[in-house]
Amino acid sequence: MRKFRSQDVRTHSAGNDLFEESVLSTASFVDSTGRTAGLGIAAPVEDTRGLTSAQQAIAEWSAQLRTRRVLLADPGRLCPVDNSCREAVHNAAQSFAKMGDTVLWVGPASSMEQTLAQPYAQVETVHQARSLQVSNPTRLSFVLQPCTSVENALAILKVLRERFPRLRGQHPDQWCYRQSDRWDSVRSVARTCDLLLIVGDASTEEERDVKRAVVGATCRVEVLAHPAELQCSWLFGAATVGIVPAVSCPSGAVPRLVDVLAGLGPVSVLHQQTSTTVVSGAFVGEGRRRRSMIQPRAAYDARSSGWLPAHAS
Repeated sequence: MRKFRSQDVRTHSAGNDLFEESVLSTASFVDSTGRTAGLGIAAPVEDTRGLTSAQQAIAEWSAQLRTRRVLLADPGRLCPVDNSCREAVHNAAQSFAKMGDTVLWVGPASSMEQTLAQPYAQVETVHQARSLQVSNPTRLSFVLQPCTSVENALAILKVLRERFPRLRGQHPDQWCYRQSDRWDSVRSVARTCDLLLIVGDASTEEERDVKRAVVGATCRVEVLAHPAELQCSWLFGAATVGIVPAVSCPSGAVPRLVDVLAGLGPVSVLHQQTSTTVVSGAFVGEGRRRRSMIQPRAAYDARSSGWLPAHAS
């Protein structure tokens, strides 16, 4: 603790500048660059309760000083429904509609399905897939709503294909993998951190989705809308802190939260990112070239040896 006068430090309270003798309680450390950093709380000398509270707060927070890793879960991969994504879905749906099919829109509802003149149905859940009724089961096609989680879509499509074997649909090359990549990133961070902080509005559906996505992870999961809501008790034993910026995350909240953590010890900030890239065509073409080099006699000998199926050519 250090005693100082108004000439040294100006404190601010209730909109007024107070110039009085105060006591500053501090805790500090030296970061990886050799710079001194830390935290401090000042209280007027006459304020006995304030001095006690300041000393207790510094003691509690200084107990959490340590070097930490901070993992940011894919901050740049929040799924925007851009023109290319919408165009691919719209073109596929229009193509199926022109053939007279009822188009099934798989995933969370949007306004895109309303642009079709042909009949359509919205299938958002596995339950809806099981109860879906259509006029002609042989004339069905599907498209994935933009930014639908592929994992959720596959569960729905499995039920639909079991019920409607002639179902056809949008080519997987045209699916949007951004949402799936983001969930993979969140799960990866949750598996390797001690504390997972979801930055955003705790009352939104997305925050509940994040919590469901990390079910089974051993880390502690907390939601905060602002860095000021960070609790000292959350950091106990947290050598690695994961941060998930939600769609409702206020602008600048994540950098400010990282700054707060940096005030509690040296930090190493890492972006944990998963990215899916479509590469179909490269391997397919290579396979065709290699197969064309097999001579008929060689295929016959291979078949007779038992390791090539009889229908192979």
